[in-house]
Amino acid sequence: MTQMPWTKFPNQMNDLLTLRRALQIAANLTAEERGNDEKFGYALLQNNVITSRKSIDELQKLPRQNQGPITVGRGLPQMFVLLGLMVRADDAILISESGLKIVEQQGDAVTDEEIDVWRTAILELGYDHETISMRPAYVVLKMLLPGDLRAQSLALAFSASSESEREISRIRSMAETWGSIPIEEIASAIGTTKSEISNNAKVFPGLMEQCGLIRRRKGIARISELGLSTLNSDQERESIGPATLRKTPDSRPITQRELISWVPNPVDPNDAAEQRLLRLIRAERANAGHERVLQIVAATLSSLGFDVSESHYDILAKRHDLWLLIEVKSLSANNVRRQTITALGQLAFYYHDIARDIPDNVPVHRIIAYERPIDDDRVLSVLAQENVSASWVIDDAYFIEDQNIKWILQEPI
Repeated sequence: MTQMPWTKFPNQMNDLLTLRRALQIAANLTAEERGNDEKFGYALLQNNVITSRKSIDELQKLPRQNQGPITVGRGLPQMFVLLGLMVRADDAILISESGLKIVEQQGDAVTDEEIDVWRTAILELGYDHETISMRPAYVVLKMLLPGDLRAQSLALAFSASSESEREISRIRSMAETWGSIPIEEIASAIGTTKSEISNNAKVFPGLMEQCGLIRRRKGIARISELGLSTLNSDQERESIGPATLRKTPDSRPITQRELISWVPNPVDPNDAAEQRLLRLIRAERANAGHERVLQIVAATLSSLGFDVSESHYDILAKRHDLWLLIEVKSLSANNVRRQTITALGQLAFYYHDIARDIPDNVPVHRIIAYERPIDDDRVLSVLAQENVSASWVIDDAYFIEDQNIKWILQEPI
């Protein structure tokens, strides 16, 4: 099992606000002091980032290996270096550009910008050695793709040697035994200890959850919508070779599809068939907002004379000398910025895919269709900068925010 630096961290070290504070403390130290586990660790203690029941004098009388601040002062920079937030230079440690973005954040809540930095760092964490080639975050997401797992079993992701389907299937099979056989047996089978599994389960899944990639409730973990789109984007990148372009999937008409409404949890949690149905219904529930917007937008544009189709993109609408490339995004209470970031990336890739098919002198407008109106000035500013239009659905009507292309939603021409 891959050794991680956080296996002796206290509980609070999987909290993004605590980790932000730790980076801010580090920023106030010299590069040499950050590289000194004792100085960094006790700076964290003195600034209440970590706590101890013993006084500093009592702690410093203990052997070094028993001094908690030194353990954290050594392990935390290792974790930050792995995540690209710090860079080691001999005996000194520098804070990277992405680390400084976190240091600059203020307030009592984690900011969207901060979450974006953490998500990128977590997704890019990887191992590429002789016997191990994998990214733990993607292993976790692929483990959860077939269905929910006990949250603690996600620690087994660190025992994967690759991201192959066969290896993910092997790891998931072990994870499915969680709770039915002693954890000591699982630890022995993968060459680690019970405490290391517990700490891996405590820190990394917690970070992934705070970044919106997974969800945990009552000890059960499931992949989020953002986690699903992350996997899909990763698969698209992998399918483009260095010398050849991926074949663009054929487009198809958008048809009316029945939405499955939400139902309560199954009566019998041990009924495997019922659990599979529940997972399907959960997926349909997560996609219901997306599907509703897609159908309204497609119907509206079809009524205005557009030829509307879907493929790996959500909507491509063609009318005479005008094309619209539209990405649909459902929204929760606070994920507008994250969904916008994802949509911008998708539109960039999808435009690249259709570029060779665009007739000469035919403009292509890129549009994000949101589930509801948005009033985030920063999002609207970024969209304007990227020449992408915002649109949304209210009741059963489709609206485009961009004043320059509102004329699209007029009578057919």
